[in-house]
Amino acid sequence: MEIYNQPANRFVASFVGGNNFLKAENQNGDVYLDCSGDKINELSGTTAEVIAAVRPENLMVHLDSDTLQDDQISIPGTIKQISFVGREMEAHGTTESGELLKAVSRPDVRILNLNHGDEIRFAFARSDISLFEDNETGQRLQ
Repeated sequence: MEIYNQPANRFVASFVGGNNFLKAENQNGDVYLDCSGDKINELSGTTAEVIAAVRPENLMVHLDSDTLQDDQISIPGTIKQISFVGREMEAHGTTESGELLKAVSRPDVRILNLNHGDEIRFAFARSDISLFEDNETGQRLQ
């Protein structure tokens, strides 16, 4: 569980359970997502280039009518494919900047009825973000 929840580096995060990786920018310790412009974290003492990671089970698909929580980050996107796999559904999509995302959740008829190309919002809690150095070693920052 520790390896899954606190992977030491980007390779482990992608190998153990998979992750959605999002480009981020470190501006003097303030980390912003490229795809939304949202400030997602503060890193003291490092000027490293960073990449953010969110597990598929922590990423939710929202329609425009859905209300977001105060601590959630919302990313505009487009549906590419929805799959019903019994107890779960998988929603694959892209951000406006072209990053591929996968969300895994309980089936929701409203989401299952979406079509390729439909606009949605991907959302996740700030606490579900992991940050890694965006380099060959990809060491965990937070």
